Amino acid sequence: MNLLRRASQFFETDRPKLIGVVLLMILGVALNLLKPWPIAIAIDSVLGEKPLPDWFPPIDPGVSLLVCMVLSLFVIHFAVAMLTAAYSESSIDIGLNGLRRVRLALFEKLQQLPLKFHLGKRQGDLIQRAAWDTYSFQTLFQQVLVTGVNAGSSLLLMLVVMATLNLPLTLVALAIIPCILLTMKRFSADMVKRSARAQEADSVLASRVQQNISAVTLIRSYTHEQAELDDFAARANRSRTLRQSQHSREVWYLAELALIFGAGVAAILFIGSRQVLAGELTVGELIVFLAYLTQFYDPLHQISAAGSTVSAASAGANRVFEILDQPTPDLSGTPLPAEDLQLNFENINFGFDPDKPVIKKLNLEIKAGENVA
Repeated sequence: MNLLRRASQFFETDRPKLIGVVLLMILGVALNLLKPWPIAIAIDSVLGEKPLPDWFPPIDPGVSLLVCMVLSLFVIHFAVAMLTAAYSESSIDIGLNGLRRVRLALFEKLQQLPLKFHLGKRQGDLIQRAAWDTYSFQTLFQQVLVTGVNAGSSLLLMLVVMATLNLPLTLVALAIIPCILLTMKRFSADMVKRSARAQEADSVLASRVQQNISAVTLIRSYTHEQAELDDFAARANRSRTLRQSQHSREVWYLAELALIFGAGVAAILFIGSRQVLAGELTVGELIVFLAYLTQFYDPLHQISAAGSTVSAASAGANRVFEILDQPTPDLSGTPLPAEDLQLNFENINFGFDPDKPVIKKLNLEIKAGENVA
């Protein structure tokens, strides 16, 4: 949560747009609730003999009920599609704005950090963090805010409607949630560690490419190409192994989730079918409940499946914050008078690494008006 709080600061400027996105998402979720009803009414009241629900508006006897249901279904799907496109495009715009701010902040920080920091870091690693790890902030925004709010509001509304329709079946649907939470807890920490190791290996690989290109003249002068290729191949194999380990864990995580959701749907179908055979539920009502069940499980699946994506993004965001949290040297000072100025360096030793001095016992006198390099 601390990481998410810190990452959210880069999106604060777009708060008015965020409010608009949230409102559009909630409206879209509300319209989603209407999707199954034209199908249920067509099955029970057009194909069957059940009277129309009490809440259904009056309809002209000369108008085909089936045509009304077909048109209603199309209009609802069209409206949901337009709302989804609107809030998706707006959320992408906000995410890219946040990404730009992160990159500017990181680039500015790299300009301010002392040479000692840069000399102790691989250039390829810094490039990897500035160019690619910054994408983690956009991913966190999309997965946590957009997916989280959309899925959360869907869950609450679907839960209320499902409980109103059939409380026993709703309780069965809720029974899988503890299993999902246990699976997420069991996999999440390990996925974060594997993602961090894979990203570190990729940064080492990027550093190796940068070093090779910058020294290509020297490498060819000594005909050292094969040795460089062998070294790069070893690092590439390590990167592949770590990425394979990361994705393998994610695959089994998603597979276990699929089994849990499958068990929930199978239980609902079995119990709901017995209620239809007992006359406690119509076929149309069962179809409505199964449709709501899909819409109830879909946000649960989105949230749980986002766990692997968020794990990788968290590792990348932490790598960016490692640089942003570096102390910046205070370069402010007292202005010196221009007239009659004289600088004297006496017995100066200096080096970014204290054990490896670059300047030894420097003595230098600079008088006003002199240019010294």
